[in-house]
Amino acid sequence: PLGPIQPAPLALAMNVDISHPGPLPDFLGVPWGAHPDEARAVMIAREGVVPVPELGGPQNVGFTGGHFANKQVALWLLQFGPDGMHTAKVNVRPPALILRQQFTELVERLTREYGAPSSRSQMGQTLYTFGEGGELEGSILCQQTPDGQIVVAYQHQALNVAAVSALGGLDAPVHRPTSGGGCFIATAAYGTDLHADVVA
Repeated sequence: PLGPIQPAPLALAMNVDISHPGPLPDFLGVPWGAHPDEARAVMIAREGVVPVPELGGPQNVGFTGGHFANKQVALWLLQFGPDGMHTAKVNVRPPALILRQQFTELVERLTREYGAPSSRSQMGQTLYTFGEGGELEGSILCQQTPDGQIVVAYQHQALNVAAVSALGGLDAPVHRPTSGGGCFIATAAYGTDLHADVVA
């Protein structure tokens, strides 16, 4: 069982940073397996982060505002299953002229903190995955989408698999080109699995 909710540290309240090297015990202070109320309390304690009610529900809790790795966040989406939070996505929308630079900087920072990507691919977009191969209980996927967004997805692999199984495949795992899963057509059509219609 989860303990009492602790106030977010001041550093997190001022600016959300990328997590520390090594295993991923949480998503920037929100524990894997946390229930929506606990996750919501941690998120709204951060400066500039506000809920997005239309993305709420039993499987998703959405927020906008605040910063991730010194970049303005357009959307945070936390996903939940029967065992609590299993996936957290951060959507950054930098100006088109600096999109590639911002993406490169983010990949370089993730590489410094988590080591070289375990996989990378290009299919009309660029994807880097960190922490696969059983080395970490969580993995990170950094993706530049065709519609000019950067999406970073933290995922607890075991909890995600359990959630997908429990929901009959309605809540898809982070898409990896070689493994399928999720609604590939809808995601491709909208350019991102964070679009409100795809989430719904």
